[in-house]
Amino acid sequence: MWLALSLLATSSALSLLATSSDYCGARYDASLLAVRQSPTCDGVGVFAVRDVPPRARLAEIPLAACVTAAAAEAALPRVAARRAKLLAKGKRRRADGYAARRDATRALLARLRHAAADEPLAAYARSLPWFDDADDIPERWLAETRRCAELADASEALAWGAVRLARSRAFDLGERGPALVPFLDLFNHPTPGLSLIHI
Repeated sequence: MWLALSLLATSSALSLLATSSDYCGARYDASLLAVRQSPTCDGVGVFAVRDVPPRARLAEIPLAACVTAAAAEAALPRVAARRAKLLAKGKRRRADGYAARRDATRALLARLRHAAADEPLAAYARSLPWFDDADDIPERWLAETRRCAELADASEALAWGAVRLARSRAFDLGERGPALVPFLDLFNHPTPGLSLIHI
């Protein structure tokens, strides 16, 4: 089974979906899919409401609805300053590398956890299953958690929650780095009896 999803670079794209519903900025075809509580696991999932035709377009997700390193750089002064400092030292590969983008994405996610309700991406961040428990940070994740806390100006508990979420839900968007993508991240759990999903 192939899933047809579009990640849109602009928010002004014309919707090609037959009947659309919104999930945190992502539009999905409600005549084919439903977002609802899962009967088999604790959480929300995406379910077919009828047979999905081959090559059906299931969703359109604007890039602006995603938690990305670029969004983090625009929203978090510490992320922007760290990148500028690396660029000033001639360290472009490090400034634009996967690790820097991953750290920026995690920091923005941590900041969005308690952001104002009308702030872009805040509703998506609140829809995620957060665990704010700093007592169980494994030693191997402590440095990354502290880096996230520093970049986001957040507590270690909040940063650890963001690191955990990003580890399980982030998608690699190529040159844009890892990102949390609304709607698409609901496909992160296997369905009993379904052997393979290609995204």
